[in-house]
Amino acid sequence: PALRHAGTDVVEGLRQGARGSTEGSYRARRALVAAQMGLALVLLVGAGLLTRSFLALQDVELGLDPEGVLVYEVHLPEARYPDGPARMAAYRELHERVDALPGVDAVGAIHWLPVQGRGYRWGLWRLDAPPGVEPIGADVRVVDADYFGALDVGLVEGRTFGPGDRADGRPVAILNRRAVERLFPAGGPLEAGIRVGGREWTVVGVVDDVANDPLGDVTAKVYFPHAQFADRHWALHQLVSTSGDPRSLVGPVREILADVDPALVLHRPRPMTCLLYTSPSPRDRTRSRMPSSA
Repeated sequence: PALRHAGTDVVEGLRQGARGSTEGSYRARRALVAAQMGLALVLLVGAGLLTRSFLALQDVELGLDPEGVLVYEVHLPEARYPDGPARMAAYRELHERVDALPGVDAVGAIHWLPVQGRGYRWGLWRLDAPPGVEPIGADVRVVDADYFGALDVGLVEGRTFGPGDRADGRPVAILNRRAVERLFPAGGPLEAGIRVGGREWTVVGVVDDVANDPLGDVTAKVYFPHAQFADRHWALHQLVSTSGDPRSLVGPVREILADVDPALVLHRPRPMTCLLYTSPSPRDRTRSRMPSSA
């Protein structure tokens, strides 16, 4: 550039450049203002849509009450808890001691948290269904202690699980409303026989629907007591309901867990409300299994 402009009239060049730069700067400023206005409009619309979506999610009926609920995980090593009785005993002691803490309203557990995607989906049959009838797909949930009370899931009819539902007792199950609508459209699900996972179960209760994800998606669900599934090494997510700040329970629960077994770890303690709007898409978390009726 220095060689190309050597010998040019600098004064005349500056005069012409000043006239050109004034007109060019004006056009550039107008273009810049228009671009800023367009970008601001895009940001404003995006913020409005985000706020609207958040408010809409706040109004989604989830079928549970997450307020005041502490969620954490406890993984029982198979080497030290090799069978169902050992796992049941550890969870029972943990639940009883946590339930005795001041301010605790209910303690429960489930192998797959609600509002986190579907989980395991199995085939569900009525025992009195005519031959050749196809099963419906149902999401399987294994629960322990007072799971329904901890999340304030409403009981429609029948009962929830209790101490009498032991491993050597009658296999029992609880259905949600959606499962009853599809499997027993004429009503009368209590004491009816169903087949799930290659086993026969008796329906003892019906509960309200609970959403699979923050958008409120609902599918048929069947719940089983952990005592009758403890032979399968499924880790349970623990839930503690309190009238106060759930985070205040982290310290006491950690002390109880260390007393039950110093090698166990209180994994990922957080309020249930933190999970509602950070859940992945159900399609990313779905696992389908359709055991045969045999």
